[in-house]
Parts: sequence; structure tokens; C-alpha cells
Amino acid sequence: MRKTAGYIALLAGLMLGMALTEGAFASTATSPILGHAPTMLVVTENAAAGKTSVTASQSLVVSGAGVQSPGLSRIALLTQQSATLAVVPSMSASASRYASNQDAANAVGFYVQSFAGQISRAVVGAMRSLNSQPIGAMFSFIQNVKIAGKQAQAIASEWVRPDGSYDYLGVKVSNTNSSILFAVYTEGEIAGGLPSNWSLPNPGALIWGVASIHVDPATGQSAMTMEAVSGSVWHTQSFLKNGGPLGQYGLYDAPQVATVSKQQVILNCQIDPATHVCSRYAPGQSTPNRNNAKFDPDTGLRALISAQIRPLMNRYNVNSAFVTYGRTVKPVYLPPDASGVRKAVLAVDVTSRKAQLPSCFINGGTAIFTNSGSIGWMLDYSFDEYLVQPNGSFTKIGNVDKHKISPTKIYHVQGTTTIPAGVSATSVLANDVVDPWGSGAVYSIYRDTV
Repeated sequence: MRKTAGYIALLAGLMLGMALTEGAFASTATSPILGHAPTMLVVTENAAAGKTSVTASQSLVVSGAGVQSPGLSRIALLTQQSATLAVVPSMSASASRYASNQDAANAVGFYVQSFAGQISRAVVGAMRSLNSQPIGAMFSFIQNVKIAGKQAQAIASEWVRPDGSYDYLGVKVSNTNSSILFAVYTEGEIAGGLPSNWSLPNPGALIWGVASIHVDPATGQSAMTMEAVSGSVWHTQSFLKNGGPLGQYGLYDAPQVATVSKQQVILNCQIDPATHVCSRYAPGQSTPNRNNAKFDPDTGLRALISAQIRPLMNRYNVNSAFVTYGRTVKPVYLPPDASGVRKAVLAVDVTSRKAQLPSCFINGGTAIFTNSGSIGWMLDYSFDEYLVQPNGSFTKIGNVDKHKISPTKIYHVQGTTTIPAGVSATSVLANDVVDPWGSGAVYSIYRDTV
């Protein structure tokens, strides 16, 4: 995929889910991931009938480089690994009966916290055994309890970092399955730093979805699925406004220093003249920065959590939220050539792949392979990732640099490829794309020579 007029990059890791059917087109509605999404480890210890069982999975952390359903990829645990991760013994039946949800939360929380250090050490060992190098792990202990004679579950959680540090996240008591909110906020003002003919997808927008973790109380097996809310899995809410010092801005953008009319100002806050501190969040406003005033870079994030994230968590009864907050974006250029000219890097975003198989596919044959997407300029985007609790407290769990695309052209191309008899079409086409420049060639993104 090389063009003599410029440099093209097809980003590894952007491949999407694909549905393959006989005699008809079908495709999965999945948003693209550009670049490799970070992973997290999910460990669930379930205590049922006086016994404990452990399941472990890896999940993509939703990132602002795109939104992907955080489907769990099950890890096959060895017997020794399961025993090592089963840190918290099941509570006795007599110790798991309570008069109220709060009594159950207090008792189970106190019990699990006594094992916090052991949990951390066991989970760090599991993370180190993985090639994916997770940014952290969510450990959940599920204890069956009875509240005033009715069956319920107390779910105690702990977030563990690769260095062994951890945060105890509290207990949620419920008679339903646990849920997680995934949300991405893209700041609106930072788009002002791009070249005038470049665009930033979804500036000033919040994209969110709810995932449910279903646990089989008999087996302890867990499964995470994205839930359809009002008919859709992912929801986009725009908070983009116009009229700020730099033009457009997002309602929950962070305060930042900028130059407006050759004067240094602080955006999105009001300064207390006595303390020289950004004392009040004021999106879309600016104040002269004459005395190097201080501001909290998380002011916009706090406003977002208070006004949008917590209400969503309450509405859908979720245990915690993963919030990805975009901080900076910049164009990507190649090093200057001999004449000192820098060339921008082009990128291809594959948003849909469809395959039409022969009607008698059991004997193999030719598949018609159709791809759609966009071509544009590559952007380098930096995001901070946070874990948010129902009370609004949040913990930064990592920073991720991702690639996005500033689209300039939509493409729709078609090619053909031979599927051998007895071979899965999905496995043959797993890493393949159709040349977006229209040659009809089908090739792997890892052998890009077109």
C-alpha cells in the first residue's frame, strides 16, 4: 500500500470483527481500533456453597483511539494458578446472613480487606505470566449472602497495578449481575492546534456503553457482554460549544494555558485574584495569566464525572466506570527530507469488512471480499485512563498514546480471494484487507507490499 506521492501507514491492530455467511453479505457493527489497545486482567473469585472457583480473562481497555466492545478473552488457568488466585476463603453460611445491604457490605468488605496484600501479590504474579503486559487487574470476590432471608451477592473489588500497589474499591451488594460503564471523552478545544484543513473526530463528545458481567453461581464462570441500552450499545453525546477564545470547546475540557491575541491566558477557569489559583471551573471562558496562576488539570474531568458519569452509573446500577479522557493531539510527520520539507503521514482506517462466500462453501471456492473505511492524516492522541467509583472518586490507572485518523476521503473497495476446502474463511481472512486504492488486491496488513 505505497503511493509515490506520499507515505501511507495502515495501522496494525485495526482489524475488526467479521461475519461470514453463505450466499449473503453480513458484517459486524464494530467501531475501529487504530493501534493496539492496552489490556487489563479480570480475575473473579466466586464463593458458592462453601467452595470457591476462579476465572481469569483479558479484556481490552476502551481507549479514545476508537471504541471496541470490551469482550473478554478467557485465560486457561492451570490448576496451580487457580489455587494461587483463590486467595479469599468462602465465608461460612452463618457468617453470611445479614439484616441489611449495608451490614453485608460492611462485613464482607472488612473480611476481604484483610486479604488485600495477598490478593495483590497473587494477581501481580498472574500479570507477569502474560505476554500482553496488562496495565492493571480488577480482582472481584463474589460472596453469596442472605439479606433478611433473601438471596443476594456481595461483590468486593480491588484494582491492582503491575508494581503491586493497589486500591480497594469497596463492596456492592445486589441480587443482579454486576455492570461496568465504559466512557471516552474527547476534548473540543485541543482540535484548535491542528492544521486548518485537518479535523478531529468527535471533538467535545462523550461516548459510553454499559457491560454486564454475568456469573454462573453454580460454576463461577463469568462472561462480559455489552448491553443494548435504548436499542444501541454505544451512545454518543456531543458537548461541543462555539464562542470560546479558540472558537470551539467542549463543555468538560480541562483548563489549559494558551495564547490568544498575543496574550497568555488560562482557558476554562476563573482566577481568584488573591490566591492566583483557578478557583472556579468556567468552560469557554479565559482569563489573563499574568502571574503564572495555578490550576488543577483534572477540573474538567471532575465536572464530567459529576454531571455525566455518576448519573449514568446510578441509572444503570454499575459497580465502577472506566473513563478515558483525551488530553493532547498533534499531527504525525516524517522527519524532514533533504530539502527540509516534512511530509505528513497518511493513515487508512478500515471500518467494515464483508465477505460473500460460495453457496456450496464446504468444497471451498472464491469469496467476494468488500472493505469500507476512510483515508486521512494520522493523529497522535494522548489519553489518561481513570477508574471511577459510584461515589465519584477516581484513580488514574494509566496513560495511553494512540493513533486516530483525520479523515479526508471515504473508500469502498472489492476484491476476491480463494478459500481452500476444509479451511475456515474466518481464519483465512482474519488479517486481510482489500487494497484501499482500488487495485482489487487482497493481502495481510502484516505483508503490506501493494
